[in-house]
Amino acid sequence: MKKLLNVFIALLVVLAAASVYFTFVKPVEFSNLIKREGVSRYAELVMVLPDDLAWIRGVMAPGEESKNVYGDTDWKLLGFEEVSLGGKSYAVANIKVKIVEFSSGILKYGKYTLVEGNKIYFIDSHHFLEGRIYKYKVLDEKAPF
Repeated sequence: MKKLLNVFIALLVVLAAASVYFTFVKPVEFSNLIKREGVSRYAELVMVLPDDLAWIRGVMAPGEESKNVYGDTDWKLLGFEEVSLGGKSYAVANIKVKIVEFSSGILKYGKYTLVEGNKIYFIDSHHFLEGRIYKYKVLDEKAPF
């Protein structure tokens, strides 16, 4: 039993010496090739509104926006229009949105990935917009971080 205790103490001393060596004497250097943060950008998207939310066109005015905690525009309503899809008329909202573009090329607004057909929500203190992404384009303008 005493021999086993001596082995554990020796391993603990070796582990402590290795941690001091790799922390202070010769720290481990990383390549910094992996980027974990994305680039903030703006995108313009067209969102098809569900039939039961078409009335919101009369309530929300173009130019209404939601700001994030840093005071930057999170999303801004550019306007509404009608489109015909599959022989049926739908109300669509044009929205400018602050997104994050990751190094992999994935575009996200919060937890929502920007892909055509994906369901997305926009909420501010007065309104709740929901719909499906019909089309989108990333703008050249970069958003403040």
